[in-house]
Amino acid sequence: MKLRNVVTIGTLLWSCATVGRAEETPASVSLQFSGIKYAQTSKTSKVSGSEATTKTNTVATSDLVDAYLWVTIGKFNFYAYPFQDASALFSASYMVRDDIEWGFDIGYNTIKEDEPKSDKTRNIYGTFATYYVNAGPFSLENSLTLDLTKTSTLTTSETGMETKDSMKGNFFKLAVVALYPLSKNAWYFGGINYSIQNDKDDNGQTDTYNQFGVTLAGLRVTL
Repeated sequence: MKLRNVVTIGTLLWSCATVGRAEETPASVSLQFSGIKYAQTSKTSKVSGSEATTKTNTVATSDLVDAYLWVTIGKFNFYAYPFQDASALFSASYMVRDDIEWGFDIGYNTIKEDEPKSDKTRNIYGTFATYYVNAGPFSLENSLTLDLTKTSTLTTSETGMETKDSMKGNFFKLAVVALYPLSKNAWYFGGINYSIQNDKDDNGQTDTYNQFGVTLAGLRVTL
């Protein structure tokens, strides 16, 4: 499923860029992925008056979960996240000014399992904005993301009885990224981010995730 998503999304974005060039509109295709990341996550669960909190620290190298393809055509930007299961699969934006970008997120993910038989669907939609700052040899990208999520799970028992559960949530993320040019078409980047995810299911249980992340080394390449 992931490979098919990669091929489909990659072909779509490359077609957009090709059309842009054919119409003599400035167009480019870029790829970005993180090399070294650190994250500290705190999860708080509340149900029936009780509360439990767990904390996790992770260090990841060559993590593709946040990698994306980026096509720019004039003032329009198109992003695809082919390796993500639980976040935005596609984003589009418009440069309101040369230094301000505004756009929206759309995601649809489905997972099917055989034992027990279940269908899980996760939808996401929201908006984001980015403010670009030129700071000498570095350039800064300051972004804010607000998304809504909904997860539905349909489970079928061996006797054919169906059980449906759903969960609604909201997501907030603030990020600052610094880029440094390595060559004409390549940039090193690092940054920090803070995010909050709130989920609530049909039984009244709420899960809150607070995460602070640091990207120590990443790469952006224009193809």
